Amino acid sequence: MTACVRFHPAVVLAFLASVIVFSIVVRNPVFAGVGWALAAASYLSVRGMAGWRMVAFAIALVPVVAVMNALFNPLGATVLFEYLGSRHFTMESLALGAVTGVSLAMAILWFGCFDRLMTADRLMYLFGRFAPALTLTVTMAMRLVPRFFRKAADVAFAQRCIGAGAGAGVRRRMRAQSDVLATLATWALEGSIVTADSMRSRGYGCARRTSYARYAWRSSDAVALAVVAALDVVLCVCLATGAEATAYLPVFVAPAATGAFWAGLAAFAVLSALPAIVVLYGELRWRLSLSTI
Repeated sequence: MTACVRFHPAVVLAFLASVIVFSIVVRNPVFAGVGWALAAASYLSVRGMAGWRMVAFAIALVPVVAVMNALFNPLGATVLFEYLGSRHFTMESLALGAVTGVSLAMAILWFGCFDRLMTADRLMYLFGRFAPALTLTVTMAMRLVPRFFRKAADVAFAQRCIGAGAGAGVRRRMRAQSDVLATLATWALEGSIVTADSMRSRGYGCARRTSYARYAWRSSDAVALAVVAALDVVLCVCLATGAEATAYLPVFVAPAATGAFWAGLAAFAVLSALPAIVVLYGELRWRLSLSTI
């Protein structure tokens, strides 16, 4: 992960925006499968072994979305079975749901990478000069959500220590959860008052803000941005020509394996694998530097 954060915030944001958009747009099963595998590899390279829980959740999400789509969308020519009398459960609807679930899983994994790579100081650096109030609100919200979860766990643990935790009964569990919610609301209100007083005492909003940038643009940033832009162009050409276009309803129609298809697939694979490649390259350099000591 350290190797990824060495790049300029603009380069990281451009890459994440590109890969998230293309992960949502592509609907070809080959693209989706390759993209999901590389998104999981990139997520693990950024998060480490602690990211296996999210990867497992992304795996479990795919069959759930596929089955739900097949249950609520009876369209399709190949009927696998009937339920509720005469409602069809079709293979085409199941395949469409599976691809949709894979796209959703890819988006979740890439947003997890976004949360790790685009920190609050990087967002403030990129957008603080143009929209300081909005940027501050977004960064505070990003910081508040994980703090809420940690505070809720602390409050629940404290309740269990004094014997007021959730018990076996439904009524006791609901009462314990409501106490946790009330404590969190009080803590958030008190924190907002303290934050507002602190910002007012420091003169926030009284004059134009100055900013300090500790991010320098390097030649490696230019190369990385050029690589991302080139891959984006290839993928846009692939999508514009319909080389990866796949029809699912009423019948499944796969695109022909043309040169544009393989070029788009290769570009999407390289784009999705960039974080893992950067982390692996940094790890290899570190190992080689240790071997020369």
